[in-house]
Amino acid sequence: MADMSNFFDKVKESAANAAAATGKAVKGASNSAKKMAETAKLKHEISGLEDKTAGVFREIGELFYTRSNGEADEAYAELFAKVAETRKEIEQKQAELSQLENSATCPACGKRVKSSAVFCSYCGAKVKQEEPAEESVAETPDKSHCPACGVETVADAVFCPACGARMTPAEDVVDVPKEDVTVEPAKE
Repeated sequence: MADMSNFFDKVKESAANAAAATGKAVKGASNSAKKMAETAKLKHEISGLEDKTAGVFREIGELFYTRSNGEADEAYAELFAKVAETRKEIEQKQAELSQLENSATCPACGKRVKSSAVFCSYCGAKVKQEEPAEESVAETPDKSHCPACGVETVADAVFCPACGARMTPAEDVVDVPKEDVTVEPAKE
């Protein structure tokens, strides 16, 4: 019986030691996780502040460039030339992208909008519409083109959906007197 009691005492002591070791490990892991989280948070905040500073420097540069009308002393001449060259490249790439995406660039805000847009969905400015080529305006039995803006519409359209212009001369439109029209209630 003493052996059995001694055995249980050793098991009890081993369990207590294991629990203490586990508690230390959990506490250490918890502290390590807190430290990692705090480190990540601080790094993120530092990165945000660095981005903010870079943005302010960019604004300073843009303001200086704009106010100097692209002309400055020799120290800046090469940088101004790089800016002008880069802007031309950006315009070319945007034109290629617009063609691939069938989009246009808003002349006011510079954002891409659908090529069929009459107004920019970002700033509300009127978007310049390309004039259709003469050979592309061929009429088909089920399609027509607006005489004002050239947008393709259904053949029996009375008004252009893009610009609102009348598609047919007023004398071609048949007005039905209201008294001749009967509306039957819907059957339930």
